[in-house]
Amino acid sequence: ESTCGTLERIDVACYETSHPLEFSTADAVAVHVKNGVNNCTSWRVGPGPHMMTNEHCITSQAELNVSEFWFNYQRTGCASGTVGPVAVTAGDTLLVDDYGLDFALFTIDDLPTVAGFGYLELDPRTPVLYEEIYIPQHGSGQPKQFGIESDMDPSGLCQIQDAIRNGRLTNSDTGYWCDTIGGSSGSPVLARSSNRVVAIHHFGTGGGTCNSVTMNGGVRMDLIWPLVSTHLGVLFLDGFESGDTGAWGQTQP
Repeated sequence: ESTCGTLERIDVACYETSHPLEFSTADAVAVHVKNGVNNCTSWRVGPGPHMMTNEHCITSQAELNVSEFWFNYQRTGCASGTVGPVAVTAGDTLLVDDYGLDFALFTIDDLPTVAGFGYLELDPRTPVLYEEIYIPQHGSGQPKQFGIESDMDPSGLCQIQDAIRNGRLTNSDTGYWCDTIGGSSGSPVLARSSNRVVAIHHFGTGGGTCNSVTMNGGVRMDLIWPLVSTHLGVLFLDGFESGDTGAWGQTQP
């Protein structure tokens, strides 16, 4: 059970008009289909063929070999309409996976097919208490949904409620009441201030009632970054002045 309060995890199309930036940003998120079963959520990171998800979704090269990633798997209307057409690419090479931080970085074998859906950028910093977040996700293998609103948060929008908390490791996670469900694993947790990824969702409440202690959790991107920077550090963004810190958490030359 990962629904905190009233279920507010709904189709991304419901926000197409009211939240156009969040809607377009979510294009880079795909459902992970493993052995023909909608398994988890994955997303493109950077302009190359790289994607990320949880380690518990892809634990080995063998699992990646039987994985596909379906982009545009979402309804055309708010709780209505058809799904698709989807764009499909297969997994290629598992680059880094880590049990404690529960992430996997890998490449796909057909970038041109999905390049038009864009990519997400990283915001490798410690999450800030009460900052607003949102989570595009394929919970229960469903067409893409958003966790944006939260009746448990005072603002009515998803917020960080425990900036640093234990996950698989001590102080590895950040916590929130944003609604998720099984299959949401691997989803990007995006800061609304930057529309960049500050964490990777991986924990639900385990059947407990959401409160100040029991909440959903994502692994902090500032801890993941040092393990992926070798692969992503050269993917600098345009528009930064000399000395600025870019979305990849590295000083621009």
